[in-house]
Amino acid sequence: MKDINLIIRDFSIADTSGNIIKNVSFAGVMDCKELRRKDLKIDSIKGGIKAEKGVLSLKPLTMDIFGAKGEGDFAADITEADPEYKINLSVSKLDFERLQESFGVPRLISGKGDLAASLTVKEKGGRSLIKGMDGTLSLRGDNLINYTMDLDKVLSTYETSQKFNLVRRWRFFHSRSLGTAALKGYHYGAVYYQAQGGRGTITHFVSHWKIKDGVADATDCALATLHNRVALKGKLNLVSERYDNVIVALLDDKGCVKLKQGISGPFGSPRVSAVSAVESLAGPIFDLYSKARRFIQGGKCEVFYNGAVEQPR
Repeated sequence: MKDINLIIRDFSIADTSGNIIKNVSFAGVMDCKELRRKDLKIDSIKGGIKAEKGVLSLKPLTMDIFGAKGEGDFAADITEADPEYKINLSVSKLDFERLQESFGVPRLISGKGDLAASLTVKEKGGRSLIKGMDGTLSLRGDNLINYTMDLDKVLSTYETSQKFNLVRRWRFFHSRSLGTAALKGYHYGAVYYQAQGGRGTITHFVSHWKIKDGVADATDCALATLHNRVALKGKLNLVSERYDNVIVALLDDKGCVKLKQGISGPFGSPRVSAVSAVESLAGPIFDLYSKARRFIQGGKCEVFYNGAVEQPR
């Protein structure tokens, strides 16, 4: 942290015989010019600060992050042997290029999106902070440009030739910071991948995850291009850095599967279900793309996805 200005008022200690931290109370304001956490940089952090009965809070809290304004609140409860931290954060019109730049990722996607996080992290012994993380994390965006692939063109190629000419190269983050762990949930910058087909458009995407004990469960993860819709289900174990029964599927207008691919194993060397591969980085919701085609009999099927992203007309 750099250039911190802290103004304290109404400072008091209720009882000096016990735990002083629990008995200190004060109010004030805090201003921090810059916060660095490995690759993560946050500027102009400002907020009201309050300490009471062992709980330190920053509310309301504002900041400049990823080229956008963020706001929310933070609380640290140190009344127990294992401290607990809570953060609520919303960032509107987040710049995806700035997000990638902050984590040292080549430009893959451009456009604006909204980030929302409500997380609780509890320390316990020497375990990883990620293992003590619970809450929700979501990212939404419209009209994004994908610089690595025209997904519609690739799918059109599949329909006509049943094969693809793709070159892929895996690159994963290994930092254990919270910011990078969150990005692993979205796989934003997790895979760098180039394909014949130029750039493409993502008209809408939603990537919503529920996190429990450091395991992120995809509750509504999907994107739409001009002509196609893709969804993801499964879990990402951010503690052991593994895919847990992740399935990515191309959908029809009923939300049923037309193409799908299963992914499991370590982030660095995942096992991908066999058959001809379609792989892409078309957004923070998926890295690998469908492998096997299933024909629906009788016009009926099991709905794979019925979330917020609608089928393109």
